Amino acid sequence: MADAKSKFMEVYSILKTQIFEDPAFEFDSTSRQWVDSVACALILAGENIEDHSDVKGILVEITAYFQIQNDYLDCYGDPKVTGKVGTDIEDRKCSWLVVKALELANEEQKKLLQVNL
Repeated sequence: MADAKSKFMEVYSILKTQIFEDPAFEFDSTSRQWVDSVACALILAGENIEDHSDVKGILVEITAYFQIQNDYLDCYGDPKVTGKVGTDIEDRKCSWLVVKALELANEEQKKLLQVNL
């Protein structure tokens, strides 16, 4: 069992270095669950993480999906269902909705958004 634990720690260390410290990877509790699950699956399958360079890209995509979903629910979700009252926009957080709005807005719309933030 000690061998599996040391292998897990080795893989986890590699993931931590290569993924968690990447500024494009926003690490939160949801991300950690996915990363831990993937690391465990690779270890149980007897795989070497370095043989799977595509893992990082997949984990980043999964994390982006969950972040977008979280931001959307923060704005449009029913607090009775989500269990929280969303305040990301009022708190001036860099949410997916604001980033997407800025991406699609013309200069006049960007100024209007900035004035109202």
